[in-house]
Amino acid sequence: MPKKFNLDPVLGGWVAAVRRRREALGASRVVQLEALGFEWVSTRQCGSAFMETFRELRCFYDEHGHTEVARVLGETSDLARWCDAQRSANARGLLPDKRQAYLEGIGFAWCKDPTQL
Repeated sequence: MPKKFNLDPVLGGWVAAVRRRREALGASRVVQLEALGFEWVSTRQCGSAFMETFRELRCFYDEHGHTEVARVLGETSDLARWCDAQRSANARGLLPDKRQAYLEGIGFAWCKDPTQL
C-alpha cells in the first residue's frame, strides 16, 4: 500500500509509519502483521522530480561506472544541469541528508572535476 493511498490517506500514512518503526514494534507485533500479509517493503517508486532524475543518474552510473555526466553528455545536457543543481544545493546546505545519501550511494562527484579534489 502506498503512503499516498488515495482511498484512505490516513491508512497509507499509518502503513508508512509502521514500516519505518518495524524494529520498535517488537517481535509479536511483527509476526501478527506478517500473518495478515503486511508488506514491509513498498513496491511504489517515488515519483518526485528528484527521484525520477536520480533514477536516470543511477542508470547513467550503471552504464558508465561514474557520475561525471557533463564529461560524457556535455555541460548543457539536462542531467548534467541537474547534477550541477544538486552540487549547488549541497554547497549552500540546502540538500537534505536523505538526498545526499542517495547521491553518495552511487559515488556522486560533488566536484565537477573529481581530479581537482
